[in-house]
Amino acid sequence: MSKARWISVWHQLDEVIRLKPERVLEIGPGPGLFKQAANAFGIHVETLDLDPELKPDHLGSATELPFADNSYDVVCAFQMLEHLPYETALSAFSEMVRVS
Repeated sequence: MSKARWISVWHQLDEVIRLKPERVLEIGPGPGLFKQAANAFGIHVETLDLDPELKPDHLGSATELPFADNSYDVVCAFQMLEHLPYETALSAFSEMVRVS
């Protein structure tokens, strides 16, 4: 964990805390640091990823989120969208809006 990476997580957490959400979905959780930090502040975070080895709460694609409309107060995708082609990222954005 570098200082720069921790600062990034701090800013992400700060933005989410300001929204006072009850339910947060994080797409592409990586090692799970955001979820751990958010939980320490009493924020319920569920995670979604394609990779079962990351042990997400839900397996699935950002372009076809397996949730009903308005299921979450906040949907986050930190350092994940840059790995998607442009058109795919637009689909992921649409899904994030739909479930939030």
